[in-house]
Amino acid sequence: MEENQVKGGDLLDVLKSELALLESGGYRNCFRDWRPRFILEHTAQRKRNCFHCVLLQMVPSDRRDEQFPCRHIPLNEFGETINSFSRAGSEEDLEGVLTVWLRATIQRLEEERREN
Repeated sequence: MEENQVKGGDLLDVLKSELALLESGGYRNCFRDWRPRFILEHTAQRKRNCFHCVLLQMVPSDRRDEQFPCRHIPLNEFGETINSFSRAGSEEDLEGVLTVWLRATIQRLEEERREN
């Protein structure tokens, strides 16, 4: 089984779904009281356990034991995360950085699949 197909499904499909939700305004529309902590967490909530979430492989190993590990996925070269935006950042800034990260990660995974 490929690395991006472990723990709860296919990483590429999950990331594409997250991007579609984000681009459709889904986080703002799905959650009445929008807060940065909701981003990506619904994926794990469906599984009811972050340990089984496909996104866990994107979390640095030293952050995988956090209550919400996906909040600690580095989204850019500055190491900004959902967690850092929840403390100091705007909804628009987070959505912008997350959109860029999702597109780049999706593109990288698609290229890796084509090469294999």
